[in-house]
Amino acid sequence: MKQITALVLLCIVFMACNNKSDKDSSAGFTIADTLLSKVESNQELPAISDSTKMKILKRGGGYLSYSDYKNEFRDENNFSIRWQDIDADGRNEIITNYYTGGAHCCEGNTILSQTGKDTMQEILTYTGGIAVSNDTVLLNFEEALGYFHTCYACGKDYPKEIIPSVRFQFKAGKFSMLPTDAQINNDIEVNLRSLLAKPIPDKESEEESGFDDGTRKAIAFNLVAFYFNNQRNLTKTRELFQQYYTHRDKNIIWKDLTKYISGFDDDIRKGVLLN
Repeated sequence: MKQITALVLLCIVFMACNNKSDKDSSAGFTIADTLLSKVESNQELPAISDSTKMKILKRGGGYLSYSDYKNEFRDENNFSIRWQDIDADGRNEIITNYYTGGAHCCEGNTILSQTGKDTMQEILTYTGGIAVSNDTVLLNFEEALGYFHTCYACGKDYPKEIIPSVRFQFKAGKFSMLPTDAQINNDIEVNLRSLLAKPIPDKESEEESGFDDGTRKAIAFNLVAFYFNNQRNLTKTRELFQQYYTHRDKNIIWKDLTKYISGFDDDIRKGVLLN
């Protein structure tokens, strides 16, 4: 009887030890160095655990060590760098943020994603500001449109919260434009009706002296948001513009707006790794 009891106790101790081992092996993050946090390994590509071995592939080509990459930003104001697993695949991306300096300018950003055992690639470079929420990355065009036929500080309020931006989903190291959101389209039309409830000011008047009160910029904000929410459909965007914008300078405003849109498209083509 004593032998049976001893055997049972031995089994209980063995099971307890195994359970403790399982818990210890999966508990939390372990710090690899001052900037890197080692995350759970992925079967296809293990997480980087030593930044001294890491190489960075620049968006324009060419490799740099991690330390040399950070040194590229040494003269930028308010430079920060963080590690974040944007698409929840068990591997951290790198997100940098800095301020270039100058009046009303400019927030710079990069995002890097792991491509090899000790390599990461710049998959996004953009000057103008970004926002990251879960696996969605937003590029903001407000800075670029700041002087659209008005002073930078001038602006008009509108009822629905719309910013001139493009939204991407990040997955497996690349970006895809999000599908059209019907609610955003509806909100934009509400804003345009509100903005044009009163006549658009004439910029050439003595009162305005070449600038308006921010109405044209507010309209541009909403039309740029509409363009990117509708899969870069310029024809559909022009139809919306012509429906709401009837002031006598409409040809000039549309021409200027399309120049900005073309520039934003170029920024995306050069700076964002798309599927």
